This record gives sequence, C-alpha cells and structure tokens, in this order.
Amino acid sequence: MSPVEYAREVLQIPYLWPAQVRIAEALVRPPYRVIVKSGHKLGKTFAAAWLVNWWYDNHDPGGIITVAPRHEHLVNILWKDIRLQRLRAKLSQDFIGPRAPEMRSGPGHYAIGITATKGEAISGRHEKHMLFVFDESTGIDSIYFTTAKTMFKNDGSCGWLVLCNPVSTATQTYLEDQSGEWTV
Repeated sequence: MSPVEYAREVLQIPYLWPAQVRIAEALVRPPYRVIVKSGHKLGKTFAAAWLVNWWYDNHDPGGIITVAPRHEHLVNILWKDIRLQRLRAKLSQDFIGPRAPEMRSGPGHYAIGITATKGEAISGRHEKHMLFVFDESTGIDSIYFTTAKTMFKNDGSCGWLVLCNPVSTATQTYLEDQSGEWTV
C-alpha cells in the first residue's frame, strides 16, 4: 500500500495538502531521501508522523529512527501526532509506555525517538527496512547525518526524511541540501 493510500484508507485523514502528497511520493522514489524546507505550522511534522505509521505498519521486519534536537519536541509534537493518528485509526498500540517515544512488536520491528545529544545513539541498527526521520534538522549535529549514512541503503529498502525551517546556511541540513543527493 502506498503512503498516500495508507493515509487516506487506514489513517482516514480527510485532507492531505498537495505538498504532503509530494513528500510521501518522493520518499518511495530514488534517491529515497527527502528534505522538506518550509515555515512553521504547515504540516511537515504531521506528514512525518503519518509516514512513520505507514512504515511501521508496512515494513516488518523494519526499524524507524526519529531524531529531534529537543526531547520536548520529540515527545510533545512528533510522537504525539504518531500516537493520535494510531489511536484515531484504532491501530495497534505497541508503545512501550504512556509517553515514551518508542513502539515495538518484536526485536526486529520498532520505531524509536532519540534526542540529538549523542550521535552514536542511532548507530548499530541494521534492519532489513529502515526509515530515518530528522525533525527540526537544523538543530541536529552532523554526526547524526554521518551515522545514518552508514546505515542507509539507496535500494528502496530505506527512506530518509529531513524536516527543517531553513534559517541558516551553517548547518548539516544546508550542506546535505546543496549536495544534490536529496529530493527537495
């Protein structure tokens, strides 16, 4: 099932912005890496939550690593949307705790949220299918990008979504955007 079909049929999202549809469609096409640059409150994180849920429900075995620079953002925004979407759609509630940014149904099938404080926190995860979501990426250090690159396979088995408010050219997100290796 495509991510857009999943949003409409499973999550029953009544309206998707055309930009959100483009993000979802780009994630499943080469190079499977998407940078989304836009202002606040335009639906980037909501789309990321839906894509986390789609990946979780459609890739088992598979892993999802979400990263944000602040724990409050990770728990209160991104993972809140992930939980609410699953609750509204009456999907499995595989969360490990009432506010924990993690769900799993087995050792090789999980989604986790990590606060960007130690780059090695995401290393060593090599599931068959991996999705990386970097939210508020201008606040995420380059070591996270470097580490994720060691796990990312550009063969369709992995996806990588980077969300940002483009406020600085002195960030790893800016350098990645300039590399030409990403869909924008």
